[in-house]
Amino acid sequence: MARIWHVPVIEVGPDGFLSSLRNNVFYNHPTKFANGTATVRPGFAEMKTTPAPARLGYADYNLFFNPDAAEKVNYALSVAGKTLRTDAGFGKHDAPANGATDAQVEPKFAGPIPKKFPFSDDDLKAGKVTVSKVLAHYRDAYAPAKSSPLLNAGDPADGKGSYVGAVGGGEKTPHDYFGRPGAVPLRKRSER
Repeated sequence: MARIWHVPVIEVGPDGFLSSLRNNVFYNHPTKFANGTATVRPGFAEMKTTPAPARLGYADYNLFFNPDAAEKVNYALSVAGKTLRTDAGFGKHDAPANGATDAQVEPKFAGPIPKKFPFSDDDLKAGKVTVSKVLAHYRDAYAPAKSSPLLNAGDPADGKGSYVGAVGGGEKTPHDYFGRPGAVPLRKRSER
């Protein structure tokens, strides 16, 4: 039987600061810690506090869906001067926009979501399965379904049609390169 993965998703210690946390899907993390469980949390040895430590510069346009977590707490860190789920820049546009403090929303991936790695080590070593094939497999599984709340829900600062998550809606969504070899535009030599 596989061990359940019990690790913090985002952890910012006492001397750390995360300037921007946006357009992310936090999906299926069944975490449980004695010192408090939260998806975005202070350092591992720290207890959750109220008010939460201000170690985020900006956190918005994210989606949380962790039905098996011991506690469904999205943020145990804060953005200085902002109120969670009320102010732009601190969860106001997290899915669902203007939702409850620790709202959780099914991302509606195209699926099926893999339960285990679908390729054998032998096929990888022999070159029968390429990195491109592995990435394409995960792109197909984690692509947003047509009714997904991920589509057109990303931070507008990232362009029209921006999305939440690693995989967008295809060629017409900005910066949608995951699992699409050759999709990343080549930079000019002067930009390297």
